[in-house]
Amino acid sequence: MSIEKFIAYLKTIENIEEHDIIRIRKSFKYKICKKKEILISNNQICDKVFFITKGILRAYSIDEKGIEKTRVISVENEFCGNWASFHNLSTNNEFIQSLELSEVVYVDHKDFYQLVNSSQALNKIYTKILEKFQVYHVKRFEFISNLSLQERLQKIDLYFPNLQNRISNKVLASFLHATPEHCSSAKKKVVKLLTAMIAFINQDLIMEMLTLF
Repeated sequence: MSIEKFIAYLKTIENIEEHDIIRIRKSFKYKICKKKEILISNNQICDKVFFITKGILRAYSIDEKGIEKTRVISVENEFCGNWASFHNLSTNNEFIQSLELSEVVYVDHKDFYQLVNSSQALNKIYTKILEKFQVYHVKRFEFISNLSLQERLQKIDLYFPNLQNRISNKVLASFLHATPEHCSSAKKKVVKLLTAMIAFINQDLIMEMLTLF
């Protein structure tokens, strides 16, 4: 069951007492999300935070030109939400969307802060999760700011392993902060470069083998 997977994950971060586990079971709810289902809209406060036990979620916005920009993509054993909106119950300009048939557990603002404020262990877990999220966003900022689009495509598996095989080209483009057209063009250049590199390596291997005869 998803809630038990969630509790098992929390135990990998910090030891949890049985009374905290009981309260977690009461506070968190389970949901099956359809593919492309919008869980939180940009016209509502993000008053829930989601933990993924199966599937993949993203947080994205749409700019004034109608272009999607994906801020974060979360997979199994990760959280997804707009933490600023969730913490302050402030305006939210993002959508939270399921990209696959997914299973999540989620908690609302009131129950969440009752949990973390009444348990030292859960408060420590919350701090560590926020630290992990901060590291993610620093890495993400460096990825977008320091690399060209072609370099982002070449290194996405290094920065975000096993991600691009699970998302559409449109979502990939929005995650790379590019239009689908620019992303497709850059992809062709990367494939062409890799093909040339493979051909060059194979040619070197052939020449080396010929010297053995």
